[in-house]
Amino acid sequence: MKINLYSLWTLFAGMSLVAGCQDAPGYEYQPDSKVSDTPKVYLRLSDISIENEFKDAVTLEGTNIIKTESNDFKIPVKITEKVPTDIQVHLGVAADKVDIYNKEHGTDYGLLPEKCVEILHGTLTIPKGTQLAADSAVVRLSAIEEFAKIDDGTYVLPIGILSVEGADASTNFGNVYYILSKKTYTEPYLSGKYDTLLTKMDYTVEASPGYNNEYGFENVFEMNQDTYYSKTNRAVATYTFKEPHKVSGIAYVFYRGVNTIIIRQSKDGNDWEEIGRYNGNTPTSPISLRLPVKPVTKYLQVEMRNNDRYPIAIRFMQPMVIK
Repeated sequence: MKINLYSLWTLFAGMSLVAGCQDAPGYEYQPDSKVSDTPKVYLRLSDISIENEFKDAVTLEGTNIIKTESNDFKIPVKITEKVPTDIQVHLGVAADKVDIYNKEHGTDYGLLPEKCVEILHGTLTIPKGTQLAADSAVVRLSAIEEFAKIDDGTYVLPIGILSVEGADASTNFGNVYYILSKKTYTEPYLSGKYDTLLTKMDYTVEASPGYNNEYGFENVFEMNQDTYYSKTNRAVATYTFKEPHKVSGIAYVFYRGVNTIIIRQSKDGNDWEEIGRYNGNTPTSPISLRLPVKPVTKYLQVEMRNNDRYPIAIRFMQPMVIK
């Protein structure tokens, strides 16, 4: 049996620094009389670095593994004084820092399995007479199939300086903690991410009649003040694409919130199969509703319901596809 999963990864990178130093965006180490004069090798990164999402469909059994787009996060390395000779700095996963992080933050995060991550340029050179490594280490989140195998929850990935060659320098000055939360979706979900939007040139559409001639469905093709109002608290839009597309969901702006959205596909435009249902209030700001499984189809149907009996009101709605 094939298991289709859709995973949301939210990533937060933070920097943990020793006492006597500030951790603020754009932080640069400043010597402090309370800190030893031994040179410090540190990770030159602001305390708040990156926040991102990773989503993709995965089939655990079979060959249909769809890898996420490359997500690389660079970590520059610096030392507090110019070095008299080339030095080598080795970075890697500092697994022993997980318990320290949890104790300091009152959390109970597990260590992200190393199979989910690749570290490029883990050994860096700070050239003679300089303070900054010639290159940056790169943390790459990869192997989406490995992400799919781990349980939902929050994980920590500590990246630290493991050792330094060629200089007597402290390596305990800072660690970068990547915090990743995984949630598996089996139903459509709201997102701020958009794929390719189809236009009026790509399909024909039939929809429930508007409240009157001024409020027809043709008003949803462009983002303007004109709005589609349905006659009842239910509306259906049926799209026929000029050619089959891999559908990832719909992008829309509702003038008034909708409580239920049902998405269906058809092989012939007659018999319809439900492929996703979203129950819950939707915002009136621009947003997308993404499908956990992306069908390749020529026929798509979107049904909208408003449980408070108000008409369906839409300012913009277009199918999203992956090309």
